[in-house]
Amino acid sequence: WHHVEVHKEEWWKIKFQLYGFRYSEELTMAIRTQAWNETHAKPPRYAPNGKKLGAPHIHSPNMQVFINPAVSALPQHAHLFYEPGCYKNRKDGVLYQRDCGEGPGGEKETPLPDAFKPIVLTQQQDDKWHEWVKARVQPYVGEDADPSSTAQQQPKR
Repeated sequence: WHHVEVHKEEWWKIKFQLYGFRYSEELTMAIRTQAWNETHAKPPRYAPNGKKLGAPHIHSPNMQVFINPAVSALPQHAHLFYEPGCYKNRKDGVLYQRDCGEGPGGEKETPLPDAFKPIVLTQQQDDKWHEWVKARVQPYVGEDADPSSTAQQQPKR
């Protein structure tokens, strides 16, 4: 698969908004920043196939994040945008929140059901996921592949 359409950023925004998607500037900038940091990480990061990780197509002005309201409104996705909903304090203009039902006076509040809270992941789960992916990544065999690589060549189709 290869990119087949090249358009300005505004064109994509209009196109996907006409389909009912909502553009998110905040999530767009978050993913671009993460991709920039990964691309410029010291020491560099490598994929399971030994190729240096980089994401210039993501941290460039091309990557955009859209939210599908029909999907994000489903009950099973209620945990995606969690934030504690009760006031804790404000200091230097910054609002600090806490989980409802906790702390002094919390007994007068309704706690948020666990289904609305983020899924807690462990390092063990992350490691298991990375091993699963690593076992299924096919070696890179493009024109710029390292000929000294021990990765097996995939048969051409």
